[in-house]
Amino acid sequence: MRASYISRLAVSLMFLLAGSGKFLESGNMAQNFKSWGYSILLLRLVAVFEIVGACLIIFNRTFSKGSILIVCVMIGAIVTHIRFYDQLGFPFLNLLVIAVLSIPLIFRNQLLNPINIKKNNVR
Repeated sequence: MRASYISRLAVSLMFLLAGSGKFLESGNMAQNFKSWGYSILLLRLVAVFEIVGACLIIFNRTFSKGSILIVCVMIGAIVTHIRFYDQLGFPFLNLLVIAVLSIPLIFRNQLLNPINIKKNNVR
């Protein structure tokens, strides 16, 4: 197995667990959403985005769509934690997840992929 696929499985598992925990309202997450002024409906919507995104990033064909869902969730988490002055370690972890999921998206672009540039210039 390639290392990128193993890392995708690990990130997918992480978001499957996080999403299912939110959907079941286990732990402090429901209380946190209420204290931030968010509804339980938003908590469930975030849970659905996390679970669907986690399932989509496993496969090559749907990786981009899943990454976009998870990046949106992570941006929302960063904004929430900064807005309510929570500990700063958590948003930086989110930024790391966003960066890891964004790197393959950048290199899928034909213009930014050095291998494709080299092939296109050779006649």
